[in-house]
Amino acid sequence: MYNEACEDVANRRTSPNVSHLTADHRASIDSELEFVKVYLAKVETDLAAKTKFEDPGYNMPQIERTINTMSTKITAIFKTPVPKPDPVEEPKPEAEAATPEAAAATEPAAEDAEMKPEGTAEAAAAEETVGAADLD
Repeated sequence: MYNEACEDVANRRTSPNVSHLTADHRASIDSELEFVKVYLAKVETDLAAKTKFEDPGYNMPQIERTINTMSTKITAIFKTPVPKPDPVEEPKPEAEAATPEAAAATEPAAEDAEMKPEGTAEAAAAEETVGAADLD
């Protein structure tokens, strides 16, 4: 079961569909494979140390669950979506920027630089004399 999973991972790694995986993704795959390899070595060592009539420290459902968990994690890494490319902005031609209309569109108008109150000077003075006591 573990050998089949390793062969599947090796085949998937060489596929052009996973060329977008980063070094971190590949390191995660390697660490998962190494973890299960060490786990299975411990199982074999435990079985070799015990006699046939003793209960093993590991059972088949535990081993299968460990291998399936590894397979699920690796499959999730392989299914990582391809990142979308950054949008490329096209540079504007120099001739277009040199026209007066283009220059005027990029610079703010002089009347937009500072806001002035509308109306007459008397209306402006009346607004300034309103205080907190006048709001009641």
